[in-house]
Amino acid sequence: VTTCGQTCLAMLADVSVNEVCSVMGNDSTTTYEDIIYTLDYYGFRHRLRKDNPRTLPDICLFKVQFPEYVHGILYFKGKFYDPKFGVINACHPDGKIDENEFIEVYQES
Repeated sequence: VTTCGQTCLAMLADVSVNEVCSVMGNDSTTTYEDIIYTLDYYGFRHRLRKDNPRTLPDICLFKVQFPEYVHGILYFKGKFYDPKFGVINACHPDGKIDENEFIEVYQES
């Protein structure tokens, strides 16, 4: 499955994965540019961060490096919403979070 980025966005926007694929014009591997375009489309405030925070922000999208592939995950208020492994309390032990680049999403107050 190569729609992990689209699945993360679908969970965040509360829409179907098919809708996100249509908006993005992509039903395969995504880039941060694809994700940013789609966040803009759905009206989410965000910023691409290139730092290594002590703790993850409340809502963010990031890449996880596995031995054979790179995978997108949504982090939402202490939980990892992983399109492949489900809702988990920590990143999958075989994956390493790319802590130096991720997209922080701001929740409207």
